[in-house]
Amino acid sequence: MPRPTVVVTRPAGQSRQLTEALHAAGLDVLGFPLLAIGPAADDTALRTALGRLADYALVVFVSPNAVSFALDALAQVQEAAGAAQWPAHVPVAVVGPSSVAALAERGIAPPTHRVIAPAGAQVDANAGGDGPGEAPRFDSEALWSELDTTPGAFSGRRVLIIRGNGGRDWLGDRLREAGATVDAVEAYTRTLPEPTGMQWQAVRASLTPEAPPYAWLLTSSEAVRNLDALARLHLSPQEHERLKQVQCIAPHARIAAQAQALGFAHVLPAAPGDTGLLAACTQWGNAHAGPAAPPVATAATAATVATPVPLRRMRELPRRPRHWASRTSCPRRPAIPDCWRRARSGATPMRVPRRRRLPRQPRQPRQPQWPRRRPPPLQCPSQHRSQRPCRRRVQRNQPDLPDPRQRRSNA
Repeated sequence: MPRPTVVVTRPAGQSRQLTEALHAAGLDVLGFPLLAIGPAADDTALRTALGRLADYALVVFVSPNAVSFALDALAQVQEAAGAAQWPAHVPVAVVGPSSVAALAERGIAPPTHRVIAPAGAQVDANAGGDGPGEAPRFDSEALWSELDTTPGAFSGRRVLIIRGNGGRDWLGDRLREAGATVDAVEAYTRTLPEPTGMQWQAVRASLTPEAPPYAWLLTSSEAVRNLDALARLHLSPQEHERLKQVQCIAPHARIAAQAQALGFAHVLPAAPGDTGLLAACTQWGNAHAGPAAPPVATAATAATVATPVPLRRMRELPRRPRHWASRTSCPRRPAIPDCWRRARSGATPMRVPRRRRLPRQPRQPRQPQWPRRRPPPLQCPSQHRSQRPCRRRVQRNQPDLPDPRQRRSNA
């Protein structure tokens, strides 16, 4: 029975670790990106804000993509040959463990820098797992609960939010209500990708009745909207309805609510982070896996279980190849025609086959070659062939025409 398949919808190149973990858990993976990440069309505002980081009391990164594109731009602003140098006195706030790991890869981590994240993000990024108890939340609401929300804490202070195009502005509104001056700049863009024909062929094959179980891993509300928009363009109405009956896995309640609002009937909630997604996919795969496959026989087990094979009889052994000139297996015996063998046995009278001759073709009559046509004799041995007189005039005794090269007499 084919193994269950998980459709990973993260942007291309950002799901390697999750894909390897799913393969190790015994699940097949189909890559179907629903978001395309690229640099911002105009990064002037981003470069200007990064040039005066000392003016900000807090810098917020909304995703790992924001961390990557912003720090690359900071390295260009600082004209640094290596990694960008982040000011140690400027605190950084992120939403989830993936952003914490992205900052740590760039050298921004405690104790040299102050990193503010929701509860459990630091543990999940360092240890790679969640402890027992209620699953943590990694969103703007959880980050707001970790900030200093006492009255007057952000009054008259500047906050920089680095994000992509679109998205929610819930955290910016709360900071403005607290009295802060918020500057939101775009570091990257999120666009709708165009899947290839082979990817759509795999999706259509997954919607057939004989297909193995499939589950779509939806990691953002925008990915859910893009899936519905692409399905309306490339799938038939019947295939679109069958797609809405496929199992979906969402790591946040807001994503699950968006999927249910668009008509997806089966949505399984999961804990945020790669660990929570892997646990939910493994639980779903074990519920839909078929019976265990029989053990594969190895060389050691085959030697112990093998039954004795009886010896072949002599007539079952391969025979020697027959001689090309004889009907028997003995190459020394000359060939005997069938007609002689039948005549010797008395079945039919002896009849020697004769050679068949082709009918003689009639000769073609020869063309007469005589008398040959000979040229007229030369009047003068020194006369050229082109100056010979006409044969007809010679035969009729007609005078030749005068030579125009001869001078005419004046007589």
